[in-house]
Amino acid sequence: MKHLHYQGKASQRIIDEATEWLYKAPGSSILLRAPTGSGKTVIASQAITGLVEESKTGKLDPLAFIWVAPKKLHNQSYSSLSTILHESTDLECILMGDLLDTKLSVGQILFFNWSSVDKAKNKFIRESEDGTDLPSVIKKTRESGTKIILIVDESHIGFKNGTEATRLVNDVIAPDLIIEITATPLLEGHKAEACVHHDEVVSAGMIRKSLIINPSSNITIDRDTVNVDDPGTTAALLDGAIRHQRLIRSRFAELGENINPLILIQFPDGKSIEHELARSNIESILLDRYGIGINNGKLAVWLSEESENKDDIDKLDGLQEVLFFKQAIAVGWDCPRAQILVSLRDIRSDTFQIQVLGRILRQPLRKHFNDDLLDHAYVFTNLESFKLDREAEALVGTRFVSVKDEFRDTVLPLPSTWQIRSNQTPYVSEDAVEPLKALARDRLRLVSYEGPLMANGIENAELKSIDDDIAIDGNSVYRRSAELVGDEVKSLVGESLQGTQNRARGRQWVYRALLEATQELTGLVDERELHETIIQHRDVYLDWLSAGLSEYYKTKEIAPKEFRSEDTWTPPKEKTLKWATALPGFAKSLYEQILDSELNELELKFALYLDGLSDVDYWIKNRDNGSENFAIKYKNEGGGEFHLFYVDFIVKFTDGSIGLYDTKGHSSGGTAAQDETRYKANALFQYAEKLRLSGFPVKTGIVVENKGNWYLSNSENYDWSEELRGWNLFSTRS
Repeated sequence: MKHLHYQGKASQRIIDEATEWLYKAPGSSILLRAPTGSGKTVIASQAITGLVEESKTGKLDPLAFIWVAPKKLHNQSYSSLSTILHESTDLECILMGDLLDTKLSVGQILFFNWSSVDKAKNKFIRESEDGTDLPSVIKKTRESGTKIILIVDESHIGFKNGTEATRLVNDVIAPDLIIEITATPLLEGHKAEACVHHDEVVSAGMIRKSLIINPSSNITIDRDTVNVDDPGTTAALLDGAIRHQRLIRSRFAELGENINPLILIQFPDGKSIEHELARSNIESILLDRYGIGINNGKLAVWLSEESENKDDIDKLDGLQEVLFFKQAIAVGWDCPRAQILVSLRDIRSDTFQIQVLGRILRQPLRKHFNDDLLDHAYVFTNLESFKLDREAEALVGTRFVSVKDEFRDTVLPLPSTWQIRSNQTPYVSEDAVEPLKALARDRLRLVSYEGPLMANGIENAELKSIDDDIAIDGNSVYRRSAELVGDEVKSLVGESLQGTQNRARGRQWVYRALLEATQELTGLVDERELHETIIQHRDVYLDWLSAGLSEYYKTKEIAPKEFRSEDTWTPPKEKTLKWATALPGFAKSLYEQILDSELNELELKFALYLDGLSDVDYWIKNRDNGSENFAIKYKNEGGGEFHLFYVDFIVKFTDGSIGLYDTKGHSSGGTAAQDETRYKANALFQYAEKLRLSGFPVKTGIVVENKGNWYLSNSENYDWSEELRGWNLFSTRS
């Protein structure tokens, strides 16, 4: 099993808080807030294991656990935890039917769902002769001296104030501690919270980077509402989904991975003639156009009233290409090859919820492939407007733009260079810890713990207790949460590493030096108090780290930049861009869409100008970083090291020649006048000259706009003057 830092951190937080609140305020609730796909069950299993270990040492009373979940999710959780804990001799997973005694034994985890216990007449609630009904089991367990911890999985479903579920918890189970698990909590008043952040899960490769909605449509977002211009017909949406599926399958094959991406098409609960007609239409399109049907096993159906071809659907190379489903599998179902969701106006509500979108977020093999096509999930919908629920909002912020079909095989005879090593400052390794600690004995000698940090800014108060809710001068104030203070320490560590390479690698060693130095100087052992001490003396710590790391860097060799080049350049077939509006009026772009975030004002004007030229076949707006984008090497005056120049526009003309143009501002003090532009322009001329001598026609230059006209400098030695002496009116022939 893949062991992840954020999972271990969250589980330890639960252990620490549970140990405190189990006795301080029996019946308290602790929240595990974690995104869909983060491995909440794994975190919970680690926490349960840790709590039982604490119990074995005598720090805690004997413990038993009850795990309750909505619908049939408890069966999946039971299966998952049984697998994770199969080697444990201290823990045992059981279902209600497995109860052999009238009480829970120490270390047992009892699983059931709300619907089996939410009514007085239910079998497990009403009194039984053998004493294995839930109220009797709870009573006998408590009489034996065993404390009960209740784990509420997906607590946002059904577990809220005034429901049968909360009455059952309060009146029947009356647990010594509650641990709620959810991505979107509804209840408030938790005594503590263990929080896993979305970006931690993405960085670990557990889930896809984001959701891309209608890749070829113009989308706008207004807070939680998504608006789609001209979403298209059902047939067009299915065509887009199948096309993406085939592209993804082909890309996986290129990487040697046998993964068959799955398309999900959701139908509403219940039946109606309208829904049946919609389904019949979709089945016909899938079979007639793409050969996907029930009889050949490529179409699966998972409805409460119907089931077809479900066997092995969760295998990465499963035969099924499309699955019809309802809300029944929206929670808990795990099929990482599911990557595309189709949602249709006549069969869908107007809100996308994370419980549905989460089915296409999990990443196969639990890693990213460094390929935008493979590392994102896709939604195709003909809803003209819809809302996103709270967690889903965080997943949408990316647009996916593809090369037009007629240009998908484009390869240009342009040598392109990219950087493979950029260690201009060394990264921080484990050998930095001891030197930093040695310097801390001088730089941090006056540091001391000044009491809890208060959320309202009141600090250094003399407190008789360190409860989260504290009265000062008659006012109720709150201790700043451990999670928040921990994030502030993370921020401090990141700030100290600015300018270094591989900051992620260095963070763990700087953080270790922070904690060990503070612990040595103050005698503190509690992580929360250590964090509070660091933030209370933030500037002192930053000065120490700045001085210590500067000395450390002097002991390290700085590796030179390294570059690689290819004789040809293939424009990226897909670009993943930050969410922005698609711009109208471009017929000759290589890509299906141009987003307003891709172009500044000057670049937009030049792009429109190019699009209107009759002898332009197509043009490309290059991006300014990344190995997949076109770049040449250049040096500043006086030599030194190489840098990369990403030329703004690559233009293919109808005569077969190629133009390379970089736009600059003409105004006084504009970018055209900068020395950097001169270095780049001269390097671009030399690059083009080599190609011209080899017989390939290339046109290049720096382009500026002045009084509505475009001017070009393409001389061997770039010379700038505001009067544009030596510059020529732009021409596609030069």
